[in-house]
Amino acid sequence: MPSFWNSVMVLRPWIFRAQAAGVETRVVEAGPIEGEAGATPVLMIHGASGHLESFLLTLPYVAGARRAVAFDLPFHGYASCATRPYDVVDHARFVAQLARELALDPVILVGQSLGGAIAARIAIDRMLDVERLVLLGCAGVPGQPAGDPAHSMRAGLRERGYDDVRRRLEYAMTSRDQAFDELVECRYLAYQWGDWETRADAFAYHETPEGRRAMTASEEEWGRIDVPTLLVWGADDRVVPPVAGEHLSKLVAGARLVVVEGCGHNPQFERPDEVNPLIASFLAGR
Repeated sequence: MPSFWNSVMVLRPWIFRAQAAGVETRVVEAGPIEGEAGATPVLMIHGASGHLESFLLTLPYVAGARRAVAFDLPFHGYASCATRPYDVVDHARFVAQLARELALDPVILVGQSLGGAIAARIAIDRMLDVERLVLLGCAGVPGQPAGDPAHSMRAGLRERGYDDVRRRLEYAMTSRDQAFDELVECRYLAYQWGDWETRADAFAYHETPEGRRAMTASEEEWGRIDVPTLLVWGADDRVVPPVAGEHLSKLVAGARLVVVEGCGHNPQFERPDEVNPLIASFLAGR
């Protein structure tokens, strides 16, 4: 398998810095340039402790007739930090402002883990004109257990050494291929800059009681989502088990749930040739 960065270079992507809500972030974009005719653009939102590389294997599948954009959340990847940890509502406001800055409204949102909870909050509160939702191993589902403290983000990211990063990703993901190894290296390098305690606290904020309350949408709120919604879960997801997807599929009217065998918490990255065509087909209305 080629480097995931090399695989996206055939798209001639734009890689640039952008600002929203006083935070500077890194953005990668591919597909038709602004002003060209095309389908509704898609904005991809990664999970806690992640970065835009989580979606590089997705870009080639969706950046055809539509603009496709991935970016780093505040505190994450190579984005700057805010003055305090962000909860899901803070992140949703940041993403909505970034989308408007990039002329991505209306928009399709694709969110993984914490990114799914952020995408859902944007749709629930109508912060943007969201036409479709794709939620991958989505966090913020009511009734979801807190998880094993031994495998919490805070426990797994006390340090930012290479072995620490690899252990955390090995817990979250089932794949052990070249792309996985490259992701470990990529994340390790991203973790080496900036104040680690500030960033690690922000990564783990959603595990605190306050952060968890802000992240978890009520059943009534989930029921407000009235756009076509695709739910994708790894059958072996230990971070957000697939039972959460089953529950969510009953809360969001008309939502379609797909459970991917032999897959963990990052289905679009672990099973790219299976999951990303599914996403592309859904975005096209099929």
